[in-house]
Parts: sequence; C-alpha cells; structure tokens
Amino acid sequence: MNIIKRCALISLAGLSGLAASEATLDGVTLGSHVNGPKITAADLQNKVVLFEYWGVNCPPCLRSISHLSHWQEEYGENLLIIANQCQSADDTQAAAKWAENGGKKFVAVINNGNLQNSNVSGIPHCFLFDHKGTLIYDGSPFDVETKMKAAITASPGALIAGREFTTHIQAAKIIGKTQSWKNTLKKLRKIVAAGPDEEAQFLLDRVAGWAEKELATINKMTSGDPLAAMTALADAITKLKQDELAQDFESLQKKLKKDKVFKKVLKGCQIVAAIKADASRKHVTAKMASKSKKIKGYTKAYIAQLLKVENKYKGTAAATQAAALRATFETHTLNIGCSMQ
Repeated sequence: MNIIKRCALISLAGLSGLAASEATLDGVTLGSHVNGPKITAADLQNKVVLFEYWGVNCPPCLRSISHLSHWQEEYGENLLIIANQCQSADDTQAAAKWAENGGKKFVAVINNGNLQNSNVSGIPHCFLFDHKGTLIYDGSPFDVETKMKAAITASPGALIAGREFTTHIQAAKIIGKTQSWKNTLKKLRKIVAAGPDEEAQFLLDRVAGWAEKELATINKMTSGDPLAAMTALADAITKLKQDELAQDFESLQKKLKKDKVFKKVLKGCQIVAAIKADASRKHVTAKMASKSKKIKGYTKAYIAQLLKVENKYKGTAAATQAAALRATFETHTLNIGCSMQ
C-alpha cells in the first residue's frame, strides 16, 4: 500500500498530552534488539523513560529519529529512550532505516516491543514516564520535549536514584546532576582513604560503573558516528577531569586524534552537522512545504553539498548521515501520523 495512503492525521487524544490509556512500564516487553545498548526491564528503574512507537514506512517517524538521538546524547544517563519499531519489518530492515535517518548507536532500538495498556493506533506515538515510573505524557513525540525536560530536572539523577543519603547529601546531588565531578570525586576519595565510609564508596562505585559503561559505548560509536563519539569523549573528560577514571577516556581521545581514517570521516560528519545547524538557524526544516523561492534555494544548495559528501566519503558514516539529511530536504513531507501496519 502507498505510504501516503497509510497516513492519517494524529488523533486528538494523541495531541492532548495525556490520554486515558494508562500505559505502564510494568510488564513491558522489549522485543528483539536492533541497535544501541541492550536493555532489560531493570534498566528502566529510577530513570525518566521515553518509549516511542515508530515505523520504517512512516515519514514523520523517520524525522523523529534525529530528535531521539539528540535527546539521548544531551541528557545521557538521566534519560532512557526506547525506540520501538512496530511496523512490518525485520531487525535488519529496522536497523538500516534507523541508520539511514541519522539514528545514533546510544539509543536503545528494539523491534516489536510493547507497553501494557498502550492502545496505540497511529504513529509516531510516545509515552513519557518520570523517574518513579509514573506516566506523565501520552502523545506525539513532536510535543513531548517540554515535559521531558521538566521530568529530567525533577529527577535526582540516574546514578543516585533509588537511595536516600544522610551524610554526603551535597556530593550525591552533584554526582546526580552536575556536568563536572572534579572536586567532588577528589573529596570522596580522601574520605574513603581515611577510613570506611559506605555512602562515599557507594558514590565512587556508581561513578566507576558509569565510566566503564560510557567508555564501551563511545568505543562502539567511533565507527558509526565519529562526531558523536568525540563529543561524548569531551563530555566524559569534563565530568572526570583530573580523576583517575579520566585516563582511559583521555587515551582514547589522543588515539582517535592521530587516526587518519577516523579524522577523515569525522570531517565529513562535521560538514553534515554544519549543514543541519545552518538549516535550523534559517528555519528551513520548518518551512519545507513552503513554495518560497528563498527556501527552495537553500534546500537546493544543501542537497548539492550533501551529495558531495556522499561521493567523497562513500561507504562511511559521513556518507550515511549525508544521505539521511538529504532525504529530509527532498521529501518535503508534513508531520502526519501513520498506521502501525
């Protein structure tokens, strides 16, 4: 069936912000793993969770992919995004569509999962849960960001969630929220060195666990998204600055900066990112359906630049990202919902 015929306007219930479906994380099924971190139901605890239903044959779903990737990168451990492919596609097809449309490897992508009582009839459709597991939004992913940011702000932070602190309250708050842990980690290490301190050791263990997981994630990202890998590396080094845990991240950063192949692909990804940023500044994406000669001129120029990247960096992550962004300029599709079939 033609894709356009399979699309319908997003329902009023989906736009209302919170419907009566009462979807729940209890009994969630996570289908088959497609991309990104492999997660279990236990990984959803104490985190803000965004569970989105999307499909390979749904244009607005494919446009939503870049938003999901950006949010997961920006909010890191304080947010868990689950991108649930729910149309007729196998894992390989779902993975290909995700990558083609700028999907990152740090988003948990699954195939044919489900939330109990979700009652989804059109996609893209997402459900947002706060760190206590309470449903706080049910509707279009294009309207969820404000509530998502508020939920993340209200969350104590994934690394400290689920525990009360009585001795090192301020240190816990900093590790839960702050971008830099430099002085806090130094103080905690001194405390532990002076004698047993269960709370301080707990916080240090949580940070060490985060560092191990983050380094593994970044290593996987280096081939699929060099720019995101370097950004994540810089963020990790900022968090861990001057702490012993920073050494592995700094070593990887130096290694990548000397890798000629990596540097070449990184340059291509930076060009794509610059084009995307320029389009955003000029509001080209929001006006794709416009007949304005000015907008058409911008899109024509972007497409030409992206084609050059595809040819120059053929077979690399830069070419894949360029092709995905070019497709958004060429389709001129609107934000409408699609069926799950």
